[in-house]
Amino acid sequence: WSQEDPHANCAMIGWVPEGILERPLPLRSATGNSADVVTTSSSEARAYYLQGLNYLHGYAWIEGARSFHQALRLDPDLAMAHWGLSRIYSGLDDHADAVKEAIRAREPGAKASAREQRRIALRLLQLDAIADLGNAALFAAYKEAIDKALATDISDVELWLIRGNAEEPTAAGRGQRDHHVDDPAVLDLDG
Repeated sequence: WSQEDPHANCAMIGWVPEGILERPLPLRSATGNSADVVTTSSSEARAYYLQGLNYLHGYAWIEGARSFHQALRLDPDLAMAHWGLSRIYSGLDDHADAVKEAIRAREPGAKASAREQRRIALRLLQLDAIADLGNAALFAAYKEAIDKALATDISDVELWLIRGNAEEPTAAGRGQRDHHVDDPAVLDLDG
């Protein structure tokens, strides 16, 4: 069977073959309106990072991964592209690769801004809490760290989005789940 299937030996990231997630893609207009500032000397790498961030916000995991990989081809030290990949891999339910990318984000982190380093540290805290979803203390520490980061940089839009996701029942929240669905009061639109 594996000889007949050309994809049988493909490495997988979550449920997607890795080669698909790394495939180059063009810059596309109108993918979103992210305006995040990242540490890179390459305007093209920044453009791909922003495209990846826009796809991430739209839950378009594959196109986001492709964009972040392209940003890294243009600037291998773009820590926030690794951070974005880490978030993508969580979206693909691949915790191991999410952790690997978060650690990779930390490696070039010395060149990253203090704001970027805060986000990377938060991501690592989130991944620790995701690894032990029943540990309320880890989840609380993660949320407290987000609040502390917001106190330092209240205008960081990404932190606000992350904080909103942290209001879900677990650290694995990514904005796609409504923890109130079973609450009849929430479903009472006339009420």
